[in-house]
Amino acid sequence: MGFFQIVNHGVPLAVMEEMLQGICRFHEQPAEDKMELYSRDFKNPVNFYCSGDLKVRTKSAVDWRDTLFCREVDDEWDFEALPQVCSKYDHLAHLGYLKSFSCHAMPLLYIQFACPELDLTLGTIKHSEPSFLTLVLQDEIGGLQVLHKDQLVDVPPVNGAFVANLGDFVQLITNNKFNSVQHRVLATSHVKPRISVVSFFVPMNGDKRVRR
Repeated sequence: MGFFQIVNHGVPLAVMEEMLQGICRFHEQPAEDKMELYSRDFKNPVNFYCSGDLKVRTKSAVDWRDTLFCREVDDEWDFEALPQVCSKYDHLAHLGYLKSFSCHAMPLLYIQFACPELDLTLGTIKHSEPSFLTLVLQDEIGGLQVLHKDQLVDVPPVNGAFVANLGDFVQLITNNKFNSVQHRVLATSHVKPRISVVSFFVPMNGDKRVRR
């Protein structure tokens, strides 16, 4: 077991929908507004960065997505660093649904626009997560696939559910009783953008490194 969906978790559906809508509002802003946050320096608390270039590929498939990366959510978080359009994130983060979890939370807020060359792209290439736990809130469009018995199978969106993904750290500390499953996200040709919120929960001790 490495992937499963969680329902009846207590997070109101309205909160989940507002999170998705907030991401959409951010990405609907003019490019010059979003570029104020553009950076690949991941020491920054907030980063915005864009898809790969189809013309300059270093691998068989380019990741096709735009990403808003929030380094950490905790009591010391500087919510003033978030863009104005995402102001409700402050309220959502302080609801405390995951506050007792003894890991750092690092949310990635993805949006995928329609891709003109699906044969050259993926939303995210196949990989496993070097984390303890990953929670995914995906919209109704879907596209997430997991490796099961050497076959990539779809993870259908379930309204009001979180997709839970156990990471490499769990596989290590359980001696392979629980698996960190490889997965990928397909690029979309859908007219409506695909939106997902991915929260990585990683061990709090930054002085240790884990190799799979």
